[in-house]
Amino acid sequence: MSTYHRRTYLVPPEHEDAFTAELWWRGILGCEIREEGERLRLDAYLPDPLPRAFASWSLEEWTSRGVEAEAEES
Repeated sequence: MSTYHRRTYLVPPEHEDAFTAELWWRGILGCEIREEGERLRLDAYLPDPLPRAFASWSLEEWTSRGVEAEAEES
């Protein structure tokens, strides 16, 4: 049985493509995107252990654009 992590983000629609592309580059296995109010809820699934590119990543650049980390689940 595989173990994975799920990270949930709230993303402004205008940043959906760029933010999702960065998540793929950092090693996600897949994602689900749903509308939630004026933003999108993005659930990203990652392998365990986390890819190095993801584990060392700071969300700082994206929080200044309105992206919010909402939940982390293993």
